[in-house]
Amino acid sequence: QGDWSSDVCSSDLDDRVKQLVAARRDSFGKAQVSAERGRAVFQKICANCHRVGGEGAKIGPDLDGIGNRGAERLLEDILVPSRNVDQAFHVTVLELANGKTASGLFARKDGKSLVLINEQGKEFTVLEEEVSDRKTQRISPMPANIAEQLPDAEFHDLVSYLLTLTVKPKGE
Repeated sequence: QGDWSSDVCSSDLDDRVKQLVAARRDSFGKAQVSAERGRAVFQKICANCHRVGGEGAKIGPDLDGIGNRGAERLLEDILVPSRNVDQAFHVTVLELANGKTASGLFARKDGKSLVLINEQGKEFTVLEEEVSDRKTQRISPMPANIAEQLPDAEFHDLVSYLLTLTVKPKGE
């Protein structure tokens, strides 16, 4: 499950991702899952950053319709969250003239201020004139080891629940 650091070459990373996803997919296929228990896991762990049906925080993407991606892609998104990060969820790091740093998701520019969203989902502002450097991290703020933090049963139940979150195409 290991270290997804940048010193691993791309083909090794791809092989490790494939092995990890395959192992979790196989264990998921054999598990006795409960989408209802998975919903409780989601509320406890994921709703701190993600929304479903308008409930939860807006730090990460809304997950309505995430089940349409299918189990394979969903497992990859959970197990290796930095692999497919939408630009809107890249973390902005501001180095300030006073030596401090501020970081969060960039929300907007408001006059002479930059508006960011912190890990609690609250907006905060930094005056542009106080910023000495601005960088964007292209990694997901989602913990890369979330699957390791959950017991197998809870992980399987969570995936089962997420797979129920589908959106039907219009006209069906």
